[in-house]
Amino acid sequence: METNKNISNIPKVILQPQENIKPNSNDETLYRDFDNEILGVEEFHNQGITGKNINIAVIGTGVIPHPDIKDNILYFKDFVYNKKEPYDYDVSSAGNRYHETRVCGIIAGTGKLSKGKIKGIAPGAKLICLKVMDEKGNMETENILKALSWIIENKDKYNIKILNYSLTSNGENPSADRRLNQAMEKAAQEGIICVVSAGNNGTGTKRMHSPAYLPSVITVGASNHSRSIEMEDDRILLFSSYDYDFPDKPDISAPGKDLATINGDYFNSLDKLPPSYAYTNMTTGTSFAAPVIAGAIALMLDVNPSLTKDQISEALKKTAFKLPDYHGEQGAGVVNFKEAMNYIFKNYKNP
Repeated sequence: METNKNISNIPKVILQPQENIKPNSNDETLYRDFDNEILGVEEFHNQGITGKNINIAVIGTGVIPHPDIKDNILYFKDFVYNKKEPYDYDVSSAGNRYHETRVCGIIAGTGKLSKGKIKGIAPGAKLICLKVMDEKGNMETENILKALSWIIENKDKYNIKILNYSLTSNGENPSADRRLNQAMEKAAQEGIICVVSAGNNGTGTKRMHSPAYLPSVITVGASNHSRSIEMEDDRILLFSSYDYDFPDKPDISAPGKDLATINGDYFNSLDKLPPSYAYTNMTTGTSFAAPVIAGAIALMLDVNPSLTKDQISEALKKTAFKLPDYHGEQGAGVVNFKEAMNYIFKNYKNP
C-alpha cells in the first residue's frame, strides 16, 4: 500500500503558536474578519446569499464539531479508523493543528460564538468531511483515493457541488501521483468543482505537485491582505507555489495569511478554556486560501446552481485584481469577489 507520508508537510508554514482571538476585546483589529470585508461577502449574506443548498466535500485531517460549524456538518466519514463521530487531531509536529477544522471554519463557520463577527465565506453551506490523516500526520494514498471515489459515488445522494482539497503530493511517488490525478480528473468530469491549494513550496522548478497542476481544477495561491481593506497593498506570499513547468497555475490567489477561523483547541477543552478561545487568527498557508475560494464559489452557486467550473473560472479570472509587482505566481490576480459576483449576475444569473 502506497503512503505519501510527507503530504502532511504542506501547511508547514503554520508551525507557530496559535493566537486566540477574544471577541469581546476592545481591539477591533484582533477579530475583524478582513477576508470577508475584502471580499465584500456581507453584502451578499444580507441578501440571503449564504451558500444555502450547496454542499462541499472537504478531504483532510477530519473535523471538530465546534459550535460554529456543528450544525453545518452534514456527513462525516473516517477512512483511517472508521470512527463514526467527527474528530480531528492536533498534529503540531506535522504542521497540522486541526487543519481541516480550520478549513471548514473558513468555508462555513456561522459565527455563533462571536455573534457573527467571525464567520465563514458561505455560512449557509453544508460540509461533508472525509478524514484521511492519522494522528501522526500520515496519509495513505489508498485512503485519499477511497475518499475521492466515495465523493464521486455519493455526489448525487449528498448533492456535492464543490470539493476542497487543501493537500498536495510531495512529488516523490509518480505512481501515486498518477492515480491521484486520475481520481481528481474523474471527480471534475462528474461536474464537481475541485478547488485545490497550490502548495507552500515557493517559486522555481518542481514546486507544484499533484493534483494542483491539473487543468481541470481551480488552483489557489496565497496572498497577504496586509490587514487592510484596500487591495493595492496586497502581496503574494513568498511560499505560495509557482512552478516554471506549469506557468498557467495557480489560477487565482486569495487571502492566506493570519486568517480568522475557529479554534479546535476550544472544543477539545471546553472545561478549561473560556469562550474567548473559540477562534484563532494564526492560520496561514495556501491550504487556507483554497477554502476562501471554495466558499466564494458556494455563494456563486447559490445565485445559479447550474454554473460550470469554466463559467466560475471565467468570472474569477476576468475580475481578479492584478498586482503590478507580480507575474505568474499570482495567477489571474487576487480574487475580487464583489466584481466576480457582479459578473455572474450580469452574465449567468439563474433565470
